Amino acid sequence: VHGDFSLSLSHSMLRSSALLVALAMVAWAYQSGDEVAMTFRTSVGKSATSWNDARRSHLPLFAVDRVATITPAQLKGLASQEFKLQLSFAQHRFVTPWILVADPTGLKLESLTVTFLHAAGQIRGFRAVPEYSKGHTHLRGMNSTTPHEVLVSLLWVDAVESRPGNALAAVFVLGFVGSLALMLATTSDLAKSPTLQALS
Repeated sequence: VHGDFSLSLSHSMLRSSALLVALAMVAWAYQSGDEVAMTFRTSVGKSATSWNDARRSHLPLFAVDRVATITPAQLKGLASQEFKLQLSFAQHRFVTPWILVADPTGLKLESLTVTFLHAAGQIRGFRAVPEYSKGHTHLRGMNSTTPHEVLVSLLWVDAVESRPGNALAAVFVLGFVGSLALMLATTSDLAKSPTLQALS
């Protein structure tokens, strides 16, 4: 009897916990057009800036496609080292890996497409796809006072229309798992106050 009582109590606690989680998700659900927090940081060589808030006019809007521009913080050493960018969304729940912006060979990030998977007012996953060009714009011709604007397309896909068997859904799942790992690594960075941080 004691065992049955304990089992019943455990099931009751699980149901209560599940209900609380469900209620919390409903309470925090996004509405179409709501702003989604976005921050970014840049790196040159082994140094990186702290996280910076994107301008409000460039924030993602939930379930609304839009195009934004990001002007990464300027750092010295652009002429001889790789220049990279990292983005995070929704209070660092979703974090991209470091994305190459430009390098000394002339490779340049032309645009970045970030596609979010959403359902029931929540972001379920995302993927970031950069597009590059290699032409007349070289880092050798740039200097530390020249900003480099990055064009970011922010797109949204309804999870209901993207079935689990779809290859796109698999990509989002992998992106979400990778983002969780990056989020854990990022948490320690947020506690550091210096503007420049050493990259691991």
